[in-house]
Amino acid sequence: MSRSKVKKAVKNSHPITLILGIVFLIIGAVAGFFTCKIITKNDTFELIGESQINIAINGDTTYVDAGVTCVAFGRDESDKVVVKTNMTQNADGSYTIDTSTQGEYYIIYTVEDSLRYNDIQRVRVITVGGTNE
Repeated sequence: MSRSKVKKAVKNSHPITLILGIVFLIIGAVAGFFTCKIITKNDTFELIGESQINIAINGDTTYVDAGVTCVAFGRDESDKVVVKTNMTQNADGSYTIDTSTQGEYYIIYTVEDSLRYNDIQRVRVITVGGTNE
């Protein structure tokens, strides 16, 4: 359709048609907003437990991490969680920590291939010789 024909069609449209079009557009936008709110209401990407753990020097050398919960758009996304750490992981899933000297260890959680949490990290820091021993 040529530009002049489109202009003529719009010009010849009844005013109520334009008003109804705008009203339905607004209703659709509001419905989409509230649907999104309902679908994502229970979404979470949170550490289970504390984000800062303190261990005494010469304390327990094994640390068992509680992990994270990850729900996006009402679906469990735990299988997409990627863990990066500077600790050695044991076969049973626990981590070995050198508690003979003061230092910091970390566990960084990210979610791979997630629309909702793609650029978000959750970090747990384990401090050997921390202030709250």
